[in-house]
Amino acid sequence: MKANQKGLYQEIQAYFHKVRRDSPDEAARGVYHDVDKGHGRLEQRRYTRLDASDWLENRQAWVDLTSLIEVVRTVECGSQTREETSYYIASLGAGTPALAGIIRRHWQIENGQHWILDVVFRKDDSRVRTGDGPCNLALFRRFALNLAKGSRSKDSMKGKLERAAWDDEFRTELLFG
Repeated sequence: MKANQKGLYQEIQAYFHKVRRDSPDEAARGVYHDVDKGHGRLEQRRYTRLDASDWLENRQAWVDLTSLIEVVRTVECGSQTREETSYYIASLGAGTPALAGIIRRHWQIENGQHWILDVVFRKDDSRVRTGDGPCNLALFRRFALNLAKGSRSKDSMKGKLERAAWDDEFRTELLFG
């Protein structure tokens, strides 16, 4: 959930608060912790899974909703510590450790794709900011990214894209297999 889903986001926050206040044992049952250390930082994550409840006003809008997940990330880097909380909804009947793995894999994919879009495609340098232009370019970038990922070439992503720009045969291979 993102804050742009303001109503649901606030409801889920309030529901976690309510359950911790009224039924702390229920909240404690769905907790899972994991820790990563590397690159000079320590990241601790606490996942809390609650069953979706009819207490949520818009529950019917989310077909097959079974779980609400809260993830509290604490990151220590040198002498600085920051904490952030995220919320997720799920239709899977999985336990907290399995949901934690799914969330981690989702963010690994998201972060990897965004890094490529930002660094290789230089997305942040784009001057296209009005109308449908940004959405159209995002679509083309992702299309090109997926085509390049599907290539059997051992080149880097940047190398594949550069090669596709000047090598008609390679570009044809990317587009048509």
